[in-house]
Amino acid sequence: MPGRPGMPSGPVKSMAMHRMDGTVPRRNVTKRSKRLNVGPKKRQKMPSCPQHLDPIAKRMWKKYIQQVYDFGLVGEWDGELFGSYCDYYAMYVRAKKEVLKAGAENWEIKTGKGSTSRSKQLVNMTDLHKEWMRIGSELGLTPRARTMMGIEPGEEDNNPLSSILKLTQSKKVSGA
Repeated sequence: MPGRPGMPSGPVKSMAMHRMDGTVPRRNVTKRSKRLNVGPKKRQKMPSCPQHLDPIAKRMWKKYIQQVYDFGLVGEWDGELFGSYCDYYAMYVRAKKEVLKAGAENWEIKTGKGSTSRSKQLVNMTDLHKEWMRIGSELGLTPRARTMMGIEPGEEDNNPLSSILKLTQSKKVSGA
């Protein structure tokens, strides 16, 4: 589809996309591009594992930190955020075990007025899952975040993060 004269005919890239791939947009942004630091950036060091993580979170950290770092999603400054992601995963796993241990018949509680509400364990599990997914989105570990970063869905097979994304998808609880 032809665009206006002097304008690109295809989809317009956001400045964040230009920052990621180190290109300068075609429109006149010489002063602005300097101000926004468009171009390749110096790579940060790989973060070290936070000491406060519990064993489940540490296993997740050790399993995925190299892949996430190699993909460029975390650097030294993002270590605590990825640690929080692993921590929420560990808390979610424990909460899910509690819910499953209680059994499906205990997922709803009858209140004094005769109505029903969800059990505290189920509410806790869903809240932990939401927070886990929110942090994953901040780190670029969700399909929407990858789309915003310009990673094509077809690249998923060659993507070192596909195992994390598959893990994330498999851990979702139906109805949560």
